[in-house]
Amino acid sequence: MIYEGPAAQNAAEFAPLASERHGSPQVPDHELWRRIGAGSYGAVWLARNIMGTYRAVKVIYRDTFDSQRPYEREFAGIQKFEPVSRSHESQVNVLQVGRNDDAGYFYYVMELADDSNAECGMQNAESREAGGPDTGYSILDTGSKGPTSSIQHPLSGIHPDTYVPKTLRSELQRRRRLPFDECLRISLSLTTALEHLHRHGLVHRDIKPSNVIFVNGRPKLADIGLVAEVGKTMSFVGTEGFVPPEGPGTPQADLYSLGKVLYEISTGKDRLEFPEWPTDLEAIPDEHGLIELNEVLVKACLTDPRQRYQSAAAMHADLLLLQSGKSVKRLHSLERRLALATRIGIVAIGLAVLAAAGYYSARRTERAVTKQLVRLSVANGQHLMDEGDVFGALLWFTETLRLEQGNPEREAINRMRIAWLLRQCPKLRQSWFHDGPINRLEFSPNGQWLAVASDEGVARVWDIASGQAVTPPLHHSKGALCASFSPDGTRLVTGSRDGMAQIWALPGGKPMGAPMEHRWPGWFAEFSPDGQQVLIASYDTSGERPVGEAKVWDAATSAPVMTLAQAFVRRAFFSPDGRRILTMGADKTARIWNASTGQPATPVMLHPADVRDGSFSADGQRVVTVCADAAGARVWNALTGEPITPALAHENRVRHAKFSPDGKQVITASDERVVRVWDAGTGQLAMLPIRHKRPVRDASFTVDGRFIMTRGEDQVIRLWDRSSGELAMPEIKSSGPITRVLPCRDGRWMAFGGRDGGIRLWDLSGEQPALLLEDSVRLEGASYGGLDGRLIITRAGDSALVWNVQTGQLAFRLPTRPSPPGGRMRVAVFAGGGRRILTIWSFSSPSGQPAVRWEASVWDTVGLKEIGPPLVTATSVEYFLPYCYGPDLNRAIVVTNQQAQVWDVRTGLPLTPPLQHAGSHVYSCFSVDGRQVFTVGRDNTAELWNAETGEKVGVMLKYSSILTCLSINPNGRQIIVGAADGSAHIVDIKARKTVVSLLKHSGGVRQVLFNHDGKRALTVGADGSVGIWDVATGQLVAPFLKNISGETILHFGQSGSVLSAIGQEGALQLWDARTGDSITPHFKWPVPAAEGEFSPDGRHLAVSCSDGKIRIWESVKDERPVADLILLAELYAEHRIDAQGGFTPLSNAALSNAWQTLRQRYPGQFKPTQREPEAGLRQLRPWNSGFYGSHRDGSSRLTAARR
Repeated sequence: MIYEGPAAQNAAEFAPLASERHGSPQVPDHELWRRIGAGSYGAVWLARNIMGTYRAVKVIYRDTFDSQRPYEREFAGIQKFEPVSRSHESQVNVLQVGRNDDAGYFYYVMELADDSNAECGMQNAESREAGGPDTGYSILDTGSKGPTSSIQHPLSGIHPDTYVPKTLRSELQRRRRLPFDECLRISLSLTTALEHLHRHGLVHRDIKPSNVIFVNGRPKLADIGLVAEVGKTMSFVGTEGFVPPEGPGTPQADLYSLGKVLYEISTGKDRLEFPEWPTDLEAIPDEHGLIELNEVLVKACLTDPRQRYQSAAAMHADLLLLQSGKSVKRLHSLERRLALATRIGIVAIGLAVLAAAGYYSARRTERAVTKQLVRLSVANGQHLMDEGDVFGALLWFTETLRLEQGNPEREAINRMRIAWLLRQCPKLRQSWFHDGPINRLEFSPNGQWLAVASDEGVARVWDIASGQAVTPPLHHSKGALCASFSPDGTRLVTGSRDGMAQIWALPGGKPMGAPMEHRWPGWFAEFSPDGQQVLIASYDTSGERPVGEAKVWDAATSAPVMTLAQAFVRRAFFSPDGRRILTMGADKTARIWNASTGQPATPVMLHPADVRDGSFSADGQRVVTVCADAAGARVWNALTGEPITPALAHENRVRHAKFSPDGKQVITASDERVVRVWDAGTGQLAMLPIRHKRPVRDASFTVDGRFIMTRGEDQVIRLWDRSSGELAMPEIKSSGPITRVLPCRDGRWMAFGGRDGGIRLWDLSGEQPALLLEDSVRLEGASYGGLDGRLIITRAGDSALVWNVQTGQLAFRLPTRPSPPGGRMRVAVFAGGGRRILTIWSFSSPSGQPAVRWEASVWDTVGLKEIGPPLVTATSVEYFLPYCYGPDLNRAIVVTNQQAQVWDVRTGLPLTPPLQHAGSHVYSCFSVDGRQVFTVGRDNTAELWNAETGEKVGVMLKYSSILTCLSINPNGRQIIVGAADGSAHIVDIKARKTVVSLLKHSGGVRQVLFNHDGKRALTVGADGSVGIWDVATGQLVAPFLKNISGETILHFGQSGSVLSAIGQEGALQLWDARTGDSITPHFKWPVPAAEGEFSPDGRHLAVSCSDGKIRIWESVKDERPVADLILLAELYAEHRIDAQGGFTPLSNAALSNAWQTLRQRYPGQFKPTQREPEAGLRQLRPWNSGFYGSHRDGSSRLTAARR
């Protein structure tokens, strides 16, 4: 086992073990500090590397095995696991593997677990400061909270003398059992880790609490020394109680062990007591969740492995269902009923005689199972959407659509969800296929062509708009390695493995001049900035030592001009002005040459290792170089060859470095799994690191410098907002390894390719709004109205503007009138069936009381005349809106002196005496028919009044807490009232009796609302949670929605089935009001939203944005046939969902067929367009960046980024 021992145990107790059988081992580049764990086959050491970072080192000794064979098998297992470990965030990362045969051991270096002692100490110290006892803390908290020390871990703050690794076992010993929510999150994390391990043909064999460690708060599977290949002969290992009856070594055995682990952490009982439950179960707050979790544990730990979960993905799916608030217990019951029905022949096809009762019973069972499968599909899609995998989410949502075909209401929601997701996705515009892996891609200077160098031995140029070939195949005798356009785009130079380089005329592809011959493969070729010369770097690393050279050729005659006198050249580049050449090589140097004479222009720039990458800054004054070790990159003076900055070092190998467009910063990517941005003048960090789950291969700035593009070892391309460090667009995933990523020139596209020879061209500019309304002054708010719902009114400074939504043109402007200084229009909405407009102003007082003066006016849209004088009142608080109008807009409730009163709008005179509460006024509104008034006061009552006489009709609700808000059911029979204690109550108006009291929010309720048919109620808590309730039963439709902006007002769409809100950070969010499932992806919009409203027909959504413009989006459903939407999702994701609920990659032939089918059916949607803004419209500008990259698997993708 690994990391054995309780958290309170001093690590010095392991010291005697270290000298019993083995001395201190030697591990290159690491100083072993002390022993922190021991097991059957070796020990775990705390070590510090040469960068000063603490790591864990596990040492496995040969003499702990009976023979050499199992020892070698274990070593082979860890070698195979090393790359797998770094490809998943819930596997402990293996950073280095080695062996010392003379001393009889092998070792591997791992990332270090959190310090259990330090975190316990900090939590207890915080508790003591608050006057409380020592308490536990959430083991999923991120970040270290350990005490300071002179020799701490530089990242996590450990103290090496007292460090004890934090494991699941140490947490159990300290806390006895973990809360249900934590158990669920740990379960989800570990099932994904096992699914990843099993997918790579490996099994763990020894899962137990002490083999789950925490790194930055995240649970990770450790003790990977026992990992072995599925089906291989192996020794019997494991721990009693965690090993299944049939023994370890299969995926089902791993799931059995995991089930026992989850049993221990959720119940606090020993695994040998399984399946007994705690005797105090009823006293546990999360009893219901534990009962549901028990369903998962029981299935994972069944004696018969054939009845257990057959994959970690299946177990993960049930956990996701549980996380979404659905019943796993009920699903398993339905599955058992359906299986039984199938076995006895009730649903078997082809039965000659079928009992009617049995048939309908089976149909009901099938429908129930289908309903649960729908929930599972939505849960999977939501999970992937939240993780940023929009293409994977699209697969699950199209599967949901397939399952719910024939249900118009549910189908409409599914089609809306798919439409909104596709709106966020990049758009596939072209797809090409070569017969060999793609080695290089490059855009032409005008961005209209794409050059491809393929290992099949040809290069080609493709037209981006038409998808047609610009040239025939440009042949080489061996694989084409590079292709580069001339500055004017009329020529192309290619290099190949046969050492030949050739210049070709464009278009047409005729060779120009003789081939340019080199001794080694030509990996890099480029024209000089004036197009008169060609620079080619050729090298070979297949021999005992690398060899290479850089040569300059005359572009007109193909005659050699010079060979630069540096051995082992790997790369070479012209400076932006073409006067100098930068070369980098395996001789650990970078050199700058005079491009005219071929003589050195600066002293040699020495490095500690091979120089693999480099470039000039845009002004040519600096160069950045990258060498093949953790020493990283360095910035040099391009005129003198002197270093400008110290080494821009990472903890691991640096892969890539680039200047920002202005040359003031440098970006580096490394195997450390972070991207760093440095000041190019000082070498200091310029922003917080951008962290990734896997090592990062490439990183570049976009053309305008606003975004950062990265490509990781996980084959995911990401675009990050440079100012915030957050993702600016959905991730782009590839099914094959990417080899290069470079910016395109026009900033619109991105291409990437793979070993299968496929190339994808993606447009990332995003879908444009149907209309964009803007004026010389800032626009705020957007309210639909007019007799036909074709108008939108917006606030604009001291007036209101009315727009025609069909044309985007300004229809009319409300007349302005002189107003006191400090005025602000708060409301401008259509009312009275679209015949009238209501405006409300507030005027701040510079000093004294009251603080705010209010004016409300009603306007007739015919003639734009004001009806009656303004209603004037005052309040002492600015956020309170003191008006509420009746259905006919002839009467209004006006609040003054903290009391409500009904006024005649036409005369500006009161109609009733004040509607007085014992406490001050809180809220008031008219009944549906306008004959009565409901009020809420600080005397904790909700009361009903006659709207004509002002007489009190009765008390609707008397409560123990302050009431905060009220809303009326559209059916006119019920009200819902929110309270400051977080509760809400549905009251029958006729009986004046509470019929349903809803569960409490953790904070006070600030908004309540019925949907349009009155069957759903909405409550919004001050804590940002939202509850959607079944009005008839008072039950939650779904778990509380979270992370809603504190000031957000939520709205139901016209049909009442869609809920909208502006969430945190200005992102528009839509939910399915009947299930609580999200419809829109959780991505920030390019411009944060402030308000939103659906059109009367529900087909459009008007969004008021923070830049003072109104964007109108189509919210219509995607009406394409279900089969076509499934095919589109499979094309985008390059996978399909298999019968086991997993993802199966599609072959190149299947992708090609899908591409051709969809392009023929929807040609306009797969063709790049350059639309011009129409009258009254303005498109969102695309991100000003684009990139291309090729993959080792031969495929290519092309994308662009937003401005």
